Amino acid sequence: MKKIMVFVIVLAYFAFAQRVLDQAACNMGNSQNSNMGIPAESCSITSFKISPGTNTSLNGSSMFFFDQDVTVNLMINGTQKNLPIRFVVYSDEKDYNTVQVLIQTAFASRSSLSVVFVNPLYKLLQSDSHLSSQACYVNKDRGGEVVGLHCPIQAIQIVND
Repeated sequence: MKKIMVFVIVLAYFAFAQRVLDQAACNMGNSQNSNMGIPAESCSITSFKISPGTNTSLNGSSMFFFDQDVTVNLMINGTQKNLPIRFVVYSDEKDYNTVQVLIQTAFASRSSLSVVFVNPLYKLLQSDSHLSSQACYVNKDRGGEVVGLHCPIQAIQIVND
């Protein structure tokens, strides 16, 4: 019985391990088989369950974010890692209030969100600071280990279920 349970758990883990690749429409530049309607270096996904939050800053810009069960499998420092993606917008960006209101409205009304974001497989910065709204970047813990990715939101829309 234990072997069956372990097999089911391992199977379930691998079934959801690359959700960003399986359920997102991603473009890898200006190739012929690109997904129309999204930029050349972007992905699009529909978020069904979001978890919004904020990181405040006493100096510099604050970050509003939402998490969703989206991961990407990347090679980090010679090791293959399955990393969660956090979708972010910073208070110094011109669309900060609009994006924040849409995310909060979707959360309050239990609606889904359609999100276009920078493709982390195409462009990934190895710094763990807010450098650019044009690329995803790694998020590190206090020990310097990569624990996730922060990806800027390029477009967002509330989807009626």
